[in-house]
Amino acid sequence: MRDIRIFQPGSYAIGDSFVVEEAEARHLTKVLRRGVGESFLLLDGVGHEFEAHLVEAGKRDARAEIVGLAREAAAPRPRVLACALLKSPSFEETLERARKGTFAAIEIQRGLPPALRDAYFTPADGGFRVIARIREAIRFDTYNLLGATHPLRRFDLIFCRNVLVYFDDTSREQVMRRLAQALTPEGSLGLGSTELPVRDVAGLTRMPQGGGWLERSR
Repeated sequence: MRDIRIFQPGSYAIGDSFVVEEAEARHLTKVLRRGVGESFLLLDGVGHEFEAHLVEAGKRDARAEIVGLAREAAAPRPRVLACALLKSPSFEETLERARKGTFAAIEIQRGLPPALRDAYFTPADGGFRVIARIREAIRFDTYNLLGATHPLRRFDLIFCRNVLVYFDDTSREQVMRRLAQALTPEGSLGLGSTELPVRDVAGLTRMPQGGGWLERSR
């Protein structure tokens, strides 16, 4: 089973005790059923992975202790992400907003932890904008899931939610195979929970997090 990871930016050291942010704590204890004494990996936002053990688990929060360093920060490499969208009259407008990195305040407030908001966004025009360092590192390309005849490039993470429900069975299986082939060895694919294939797709297995997450088969 793949290790459970949570992302919580900060400065940590072995032996530190820390409070797991509410949304992550709820997911860790209620969804993934991690209990006191069980371990998970903490990503600090600068490349380190720490091994942490839960020491308290309440109804709304949790506390953990760092017991070891699972991975040192390595030189960063580009991550390649994909997000599938239905072609609609607003497609180009949506793509342009993504390039600008702008979000309405209500979009940012839908569960984004304040620590991540403050680290990677700045207030802009009544909403928020992704900081320049991140925007300048991102390149956008477009692909047609059904029309392209060449292989997709390799992606570390693919979001394809609420898209496959509009395809017929044959097209859905064709797209699923292409997405499986497009994932890197450590890549993940996110589907809507109602879009999971009834039968296994070659090259994909369900992730322990549940929901609509799949990963490359090992």
